[in-house]
Amino acid sequence: MSDELKRMQELAGVPINEIADFGSEGFKWIDSHPAPYFPSYQGFNNASDISNKIKVYWDEIRSEPKQYDQRDWGFYIGDTIPTYFKNVYMMLANQISNPERREYLLKGPTDPYQEEQIKKASNGKIGDGKKAFDFLKSIPDNYSFKGDSKFDSKYLGNDSKFAAIDSSFQKLFNEYASGPSYLLTPMIISYVMQNFNDIIWDNRSGVRASFDRREKMKQDDTVPRLEENKINKINKMSKELNRMQELAGVPVNEEKESLNEHQIGGVVGIGAIHTPKREKSDYEMAFEHFMNEGEEVEEVMGYDRRGEKIPDPEASNYTKMSEEDDTMEEAVGISATPEAIRGEIQKLINKFEFDEDLGAAVRSKFSSK
Repeated sequence: MSDELKRMQELAGVPINEIADFGSEGFKWIDSHPAPYFPSYQGFNNASDISNKIKVYWDEIRSEPKQYDQRDWGFYIGDTIPTYFKNVYMMLANQISNPERREYLLKGPTDPYQEEQIKKASNGKIGDGKKAFDFLKSIPDNYSFKGDSKFDSKYLGNDSKFAAIDSSFQKLFNEYASGPSYLLTPMIISYVMQNFNDIIWDNRSGVRASFDRREKMKQDDTVPRLEENKINKINKMSKELNRMQELAGVPVNEEKESLNEHQIGGVVGIGAIHTPKREKSDYEMAFEHFMNEGEEVEEVMGYDRRGEKIPDPEASNYTKMSEEDDTMEEAVGISATPEAIRGEIQKLINKFEFDEDLGAAVRSKFSSK
């Protein structure tokens, strides 16, 4: 046994001392010759309990390791099975007294009319009869496991559980071969083989199972990681979307519209971006105030061009512009004209890089002394 095979068995949790390399010996034919399926199988199911007998046989093999050594499973459940039932089929066919039926059971359909009748009886299609008989002929006439005479396929019938399967097979054969649907009889072989495949061959443990379990282990490990990667990717996209919404001023906890939802002129793009409002800093308010100070004021129905109401000269809180100009010149040491004030503020902007420093400078320059 190779080191690689031993390693696979260890990974699969299969005890090495109870496994022989029967994955290749004893199963070559059944692994390379899958049984065909025909619609007539439903009728066979209704007329036979052969599937239940196969299940009982398989349960005993798995539960009695001392009696059914896994190293000999190629004999009990391997290529000896199809050979055994082919020999039983040929024996029973030769016992048919009707020469026409006997010839058909031994040689299969020989004319188009028979294929038409097979199609009608099985609810299948033209060619099913030849397909079924070709499978029957492909089964080896004799097979001896390990080349040992004591493992000859004919000895399978000595096992009581297997003999029960044989009995059900012969009963089903005789019922069809002697009845109106005798043309479907060759399909019974492929039907029995498919039952063995579904119940035993696809579920046998050992070397093949070690490969199967190893692949499953890989899949079990891969699927969660794929799901994890998928979730991580979604989370990453969600974080990026939240970040974009924050930059765009969109509340994150509200329902979001798709970024591709707005279209302009047939071009898909994002909608208008609204920046969040914030309080203006001291230097911004001061700069805005003095920049607007030089604008000409037009009186329209008592309001200037900025929409602000023009103060009433007669009001007690009204101060003449000339008085404000004098106060400004005394406070900051420059002319109170808008041009002079803007120039002074521009100097401060060029001098100070950070908002905090610039704001402090503006407050210091233009505050009351």
